[in-house]
Amino acid sequence: FEMCAVFGTLIADADGVYDGNAPNDRLLLGLKGIMSEMELHIMRNRLERGRDNKAQRGELFFSVPVGYVILPTGEVDFDPDEQAREVIRLIFDKFDELGTIYKVFHWLIRHDMKLPIRPQAGARKGQLEWRRPIISTLTQVLSHPIYAGAYTFGRQTTDPKRNRSSAKYRRRTPMEQWKVLHKDRLPAYITWERYLRNQERIKQNRNRFDCQGAPRSGVTLLSGLIVCGHCGRRMRTLYHSHGKAQYDCHHRALTGRGPHCPGMAARAVDDLV
Repeated sequence: FEMCAVFGTLIADADGVYDGNAPNDRLLLGLKGIMSEMELHIMRNRLERGRDNKAQRGELFFSVPVGYVILPTGEVDFDPDEQAREVIRLIFDKFDELGTIYKVFHWLIRHDMKLPIRPQAGARKGQLEWRRPIISTLTQVLSHPIYAGAYTFGRQTTDPKRNRSSAKYRRRTPMEQWKVLHKDRLPAYITWERYLRNQERIKQNRNRFDCQGAPRSGVTLLSGLIVCGHCGRRMRTLYHSHGKAQYDCHHRALTGRGPHCPGMAARAVDDLV
């Protein structure tokens, strides 16, 4: 309105022509704009309620991960290719054996194993392709609850303060905050109990002070196992340039609560153990 008023530009729609400098025209256009905005808001709310109701019934599917297909009836079933199903089961078996996603990934690469992918778009949409494994696909297979036969909705939330292109625009929410969780609703590769064990193992594999961590290379015996006697947090392992290792806790230094917790030479406690 301000730009049109400055340059004397008229605004026209199906109902008439309006002048940005005329108070009555500005009032009328403002009211029509508010009504249109409210109408869009109501339509958006209706669409979201319809989507949520369909999700509550366990019938809302945008896509499915590898190892599954959406039938023409809208239902979800195992991939019809037997080899594709066996590869998915092999991934879960190898994770139980090896313990980490990266070890499963390198095992698949060494044995020239490929993953069954059905493209969601393009000329070969829905057709089975065998592609080289990637970490993100393996992480989805081992983390998605659909493989335990559960239908879920709302596992991720959007942060409106971040740009859509940002990696942190979507963030995962804890299981207790999922909008929908229906167990034993879909065909399952593993049991729900096995799925929970896998999630706990993946969580403990992270290299964080509050996680046990996966076995890694190094000379220390208690890396990821030793706990600080002052604050109760898991201690980290430091390696110096001369090759000696040290167990260190810096939780109080990060939080500003009290003095720095004392560390110790790794050899002293490792020899004792």
